[in-house]
Amino acid sequence: MLTYRQLLMESDLIILEKDEKGKIVRPVDKEELKKCIDILNNSVNINNELYNKSDDKWYLCREKKMLDPKTNKLHTVTYITDITYYKEKERTSQLDYLTKLTNRALTNKLVNEYIKYAIENKEKFSFIMCDLDNFKQANDYYGHLFGDEILKEVADILQKNIKEQKNDINKENIVGRFGGDEFVILLKHQTIENTMEKMNNIKDQIDNLE
Repeated sequence: MLTYRQLLMESDLIILEKDEKGKIVRPVDKEELKKCIDILNNSVNINNELYNKSDDKWYLCREKKMLDPKTNKLHTVTYITDITYYKEKERTSQLDYLTKLTNRALTNKLVNEYIKYAIENKEKFSFIMCDLDNFKQANDYYGHLFGDEILKEVADILQKNIKEQKNDINKENIVGRFGGDEFVILLKHQTIENTMEKMNNIKDQIDNLE
C-alpha cells in the first residue's frame, strides 16, 4: 500500500477513497489508482458527476489543487465517491408511476437544458409533442384500467424506439409523459427527414397494437 506522501511524489493525479459522509478513508494502492484513472477516462462528465459506461455506475468527482511544500510542485487531488445508489433513488422518484417514462417535471428540465446547450453549440435536434387519437372514447368505453394498459404499451414502444442510445448521457434522446395521453420527445442530432422516418415507424407500430 502506498502512503499518501508516496502518492504525492509519484503522480500528478492522486485518487483518494471517501466514505458516504465524505471522510477520507485512505489513499489507494497502484492497482486501484489505475482502476480509478480508468473510471475517469471512460466516463461522461455531467458537472461534477461521472457516468461510467464500462460498469454502469455513477461517481461524484471532486478535484483540488495541493502544493507539496518539499518539492514546491502543484498536484491535482481527485476524490471519487460511488453515488450509484443515490442516483438510482433520484431517478426512480422522477419517473411517471404508470409508464416509467420521465415525469413532466424532469422532462421539462431535461428538454430546457438540452435546447439551451444545442442552441449554444449549433446542434440539430427535433422536438415532438404527440397524443393518442380517440383515447378518451376508448377510456370511457372500456374503462380506465384498459386505458392504463394502452398508455403502458405505447410508452414501451416509445422507449424502445427513442432511447436506442441508452447509457450514453450526451447522446441519449428524451421521451417523457407530459400528462394524460400526451407525450414529449426530443431527438438529438436529428434532421427533419430522419425524424419523420422514425416517427412514422413509431406510428405504424402503435397502429398495429392489438
